[in-house]
Amino acid sequence: MPSRSKGLTVAILGCGKIGQAVLQGLLAAALQAPTTTNDSATNPHPLVDSIQVTVRSDAAVERVSHATRPFLAGAGIGFPGVEICKGDRNRAIALRADIVLIGCKHTALAELLADLQGGRGDLCRSHGRDNDQMIVPGSSPRVLVSLVGGVSAETIARQMNGQDNGDQGWLVTRAVCSVAAAVRESVTVLSDTEAWTTHSAARGLVTALFEQVGIVRWLPERQMHAASALGSSSVAFFAGIIAALAEGLGAEGDDETENEDDAATLPLQVALEITAQAARGAATLIHHQRAPQEIVAQVSTKGGATEAGSAVLESKRVMEGLRECTVVTAKATAGLGATSSQGRG
Repeated sequence: MPSRSKGLTVAILGCGKIGQAVLQGLLAAALQAPTTTNDSATNPHPLVDSIQVTVRSDAAVERVSHATRPFLAGAGIGFPGVEICKGDRNRAIALRADIVLIGCKHTALAELLADLQGGRGDLCRSHGRDNDQMIVPGSSPRVLVSLVGGVSAETIARQMNGQDNGDQGWLVTRAVCSVAAAVRESVTVLSDTEAWTTHSAARGLVTALFEQVGIVRWLPERQMHAASALGSSSVAFFAGIIAALAEGLGAEGDDETENEDDAATLPLQVALEITAQAARGAATLIHHQRAPQEIVAQVSTKGGATEAGSAVLESKRVMEGLRECTVVTAKATAGLGATSSQGRG
């Protein structure tokens, strides 16, 4: 862990879709309201001081650069520095980082971990430990957070620290978050293993880091596949549902032109905005402890319009399909772990 006289250096290795979303969310947090932690009331400092990113190709460098430009254009004093590099610098960047995020595809995970594992001795020495020296409670292991779907924290820890998982340099967890991290509206679910109960300072910093991009929950590893289906994949499902609802009464075209045929429709963009806000309202009510069934009952009246629409959902077995969708998605997520060691991305 870093000296708290400065902010964290965060590495995002293999910055794919989720890694890029987290990067954008961290920059948005710094831009909107620079977050500080305090060793004392008179010595505030930024949570994140520097973000170093690796990608595999020149095209990916340009992709990530393009995604960060709007934030960097408005940066002021104390804004995190951002460095984007090719993947052949993974090990060197990990050496300089306080928290390492792995954001590659599951098919590229084995190669990236092998790259880091090859420098395990150097990584340990950089913290003043010999290769065979164990981390004990109260020491400062390096923190590695995997954003890779389907691969358990224990699997990664064993590869990085040896088959006996002897904690020789890396404190590993797994994070499930969504592309909504880019707008600081993700839920991040972190795998809560026994090791994290003895490293409260590291746990606090990881929690604080991901709180910059949304809300945070720690859950047992056995629940992570379900959390991935509900917290990450479901963002795509919700987007599809919102689009379908809007398309029912929305149409592409010139919203300045009106005629009798258009009376029952809205411009598609307007329909999307209305539907998305309604979905946000439903979600906010649930976050305020309103039961979904209570919301349905409050909106619906016997013989009314909402009841008529709900009957269509029932006849089409939409709700049943959504329940099955989450189960299938969770099982598919579990299957990703089996293939993560087979590909080289």
